Amino acid sequence: MGISDEQRRPVDDWQQCPPGELSGLVMSLRKRRQRAQWLKASALASVVALLIGAGWFTVAGLLPSGDVITDLSCREVRQMFAAFDAGELNDELTARIASHLQHCPGCREAHEHATPATSDSTASRTPVEPWRWAVPSQGPIVVVSR
Repeated sequence: MGISDEQRRPVDDWQQCPPGELSGLVMSLRKRRQRAQWLKASALASVVALLIGAGWFTVAGLLPSGDVITDLSCREVRQMFAAFDAGELNDELTARIASHLQHCPGCREAHEHATPATSDSTASRTPVEPWRWAVPSQGPIVVVSR
């Protein structure tokens, strides 16, 4: 299938564009480009914000939350309330938790609410130093010299 002579002839019936037609086309193309750039930038900003938010929530979940008083965070102390009250922790950890409870009013209050109140104690509880209750009472200590 070949091309006919009529199709090969140059077109002589071109007309001039009306005034402002080309500038209108240029403006509409600029607006399209600007809109496309704005959409790309907003999509990129959204992705960055999403990644930052996800990273923050991930890190916030891994790091101890709340104040760190002594060497334990509030989250760590609150997770060990049951074991602390049951006396299941070693002496060092018990002393660290008791120290934290003495210095942190938020954890002290949370511990009071987590621990059921006894009938004879209506006043607010204050944590007792671990060396006073960690060692079972065996009566008076007698020192024998040789």
